[in-house]
Amino acid sequence: VLYNLLSLVKYRELKLKIKRFDDFIKNDIKLTQKEFKGEAGLEELNDKYDLFVCGSDQIWNPVCKDFSKAYLLDFVQDKSKCISYAASVGMTDIPEEFKGTFTDLLKGYKAVSVREGRAGEVLGEMLDRQVEVMPDPVVLLNKEQWLQVAKAPKIKGKYILCYYIGDVPGMRDFAKKMSKKSGLPIIVINKNIRDMFYFNKKYYSAGPREFVSLINNAEYICTDSFHAVMFSLILHKNFWIFANQRNNNSSTRIENILNIVGLKDRMLFGKTDGVEYDKKIDFSGIDDIIGELRSKAENYLDTNTK
Repeated sequence: VLYNLLSLVKYRELKLKIKRFDDFIKNDIKLTQKEFKGEAGLEELNDKYDLFVCGSDQIWNPVCKDFSKAYLLDFVQDKSKCISYAASVGMTDIPEEFKGTFTDLLKGYKAVSVREGRAGEVLGEMLDRQVEVMPDPVVLLNKEQWLQVAKAPKIKGKYILCYYIGDVPGMRDFAKKMSKKSGLPIIVINKNIRDMFYFNKKYYSAGPREFVSLINNAEYICTDSFHAVMFSLILHKNFWIFANQRNNNSSTRIENILNIVGLKDRMLFGKTDGVEYDKKIDFSGIDDIIGELRSKAENYLDTNTK
């Protein structure tokens, strides 16, 4: 009830945020001529497309309330026309009651790839075939390409950007300490009710373009978001990420990418005593690592979309 009341106060900004997402989808993503709002009618797409690709965040998480077998491309009759690219399971294992569904629908795919290492192992055993682990789709664009997407919001001067999905203990207090020591204001992309009260400067209307721009123009990033970290790496931003030790599904992929780029020390678990908030990241070599991930992704897509 409180969230709804506060949302009414910020109605115009929240409505603008929705509009920015809708405009981005409409103007920057190629869509089918017909809009599908459910599973009904998807079968008619079989004769219209040569290939079907699935692979979005949490798309194969069967416990999500909006999970659908359509995300496994159950409506495609010829499964050899199906591939997945970095499909996200979002879990360390697939519940027993869903394993039959996954096996039946994925076994005929031309190629299967996921974005979590553990998911690759589990599905590989279930399907008795190679399941590759591909990098998050964010890496498919380089820094210059992402900056073409960005649209700068009207924020002057340096700032600390906070973007919080959950409630990892200590991360909001750490941001305030960073602000106090650096003298920089905090800008928070508001996503949950906690931040409505915790910070003074809140940004409610960020769409995809504004999200990239806010990260690019920030002096420091404080977050618990995997994708905020990915953009920070690509855009060369100094970040601190908080991981919830009670949620292995969330922290595993964060830990994985930080291990790959050699930045495990940027991952905090609530205790921040002795952490040098202004410690800069040495990005030399990181572009090469991200570039290798991009090449791996491009090779997979080139090979399996012919």
